[in-house]
Amino acid sequence: MVIEVVDARIPLASRNPDFETLFAGKTRMIVLNKADLAEEKANRQWMERYALQGYFAIESVATNQKARGRVLKVIDDTMRPRVQQLLEKKGVHKTIRAMIVGIPNVGKSALINCLSQGGGARTGNRPGVTRGTQLIRVTPYLELMDTPGVLWPKLEVEAYARHLAFTGSIRDQVMDTYQLALALVAELNLRAPEALKGRYKLESLAEDPQLVLQDICRKRGWIARGGIADEERGAGLILTEFRAGKLGRITLEWPQEQDDGRVDL
Repeated sequence: MVIEVVDARIPLASRNPDFETLFAGKTRMIVLNKADLAEEKANRQWMERYALQGYFAIESVATNQKARGRVLKVIDDTMRPRVQQLLEKKGVHKTIRAMIVGIPNVGKSALINCLSQGGGARTGNRPGVTRGTQLIRVTPYLELMDTPGVLWPKLEVEAYARHLAFTGSIRDQVMDTYQLALALVAELNLRAPEALKGRYKLESLAEDPQLVLQDICRKRGWIARGGIADEERGAGLILTEFRAGKLGRITLEWPQEQDDGRVDL
């Protein structure tokens, strides 16, 4: 079977469309990882959408060991008919081998470590930690294969490219982090204005994201020479804190939303 891990905050942007062709005919399971960073209502809607599309789906927080039993149960329930069929026909208790796939930084390796109770893959909060495939035995009858994150070379939806960058699936070294932070502030201004105001103790939000960023810097006392707000420092702050969930549970993509913009990475 194939287990695809996606970021619950961006379930559209974090799914590689090439997987549909690559894994056609395989039993498929989708794990909405980092579910504690996304809105509960959105998580439920995505689970319902995936179920209607014929996927086995579950929400998860791979850094929490409580997720282990739930994910293993879904894997077992998903594969039980096939395992039972082989047992009855050939008298063989087949070991389930599941490939874990996903784009960079969605938590594939963290999920494997959760399921194997720490005996598996390397993890990190940056894309590209896993360099090659690794096979990890979780139980006598379950093996998981960790694979490198695969990010396709061209994205057809501009909003998806931004969302991947917001969540850290695209390396900051290839991005203009200041412009990226302004784009994030602009989106949060629309989607989660109360979260912005609450986290940074702002009474109101300007329409211009640069002005919002300057207000955040002033609240933190980050004033450079000449009384100018240290916007570069503020840009780093907003990106880091969003990725860590310090602004609260925020979902950037909902099942009913679409975007027809195009962008090359």
